[in-house]
Amino acid sequence: MPSTSTLTKEEKDKIKAAVPSSSFKVQTAALARIYYAYPNPQTWSYSGIQGALAFVLDLSRNVFCLKMVDIVGTRGVVWQHELYDGFEYYEDRPYFHTFEGDECMIAIVLADSNEAKTLYKKVTSKKNAPGGGKAKATPTRKKTVKGKIDKSMISGPKDGLHVLQR
Repeated sequence: MPSTSTLTKEEKDKIKAAVPSSSFKVQTAALARIYYAYPNPQTWSYSGIQGALAFVLDLSRNVFCLKMVDIVGTRGVVWQHELYDGFEYYEDRPYFHTFEGDECMIAIVLADSNEAKTLYKKVTSKKNAPGGGKAKATPTRKKTVKGKIDKSMISGPKDGLHVLQR
């Protein structure tokens, strides 16, 4: 993660460039890393994806999505996940949020508690806004995990990781 815990003006400018206001309305953004319960569904694996996670409304399709923006380089949006009908977003710990992806559980580890709290409130209140998050999930990376995973299978942290229990 970058050394600062909250977004700087330069980082916010990179988000605006990668997620243009003509097509998207940014609800909030936070410094974060993405983890998958893959390849082993019993443990979290760091995906190598980090940057500014923006929660946005896609104005053209009227759906919400999470978009990770590269704030170190110039790659723009490096990961995205649309909120689907029935999307459940969990705050397992103040800095550790989880949700079910297409084929595995996905975790977001956030750098700042205030940004994490704001993100959680915005995502969980999305049903009150246009679109209601009715799109199908489409992360840019596909992972294969055998068997269904749900939140009840995730333990508290063990050695800094949350462990999936079957």
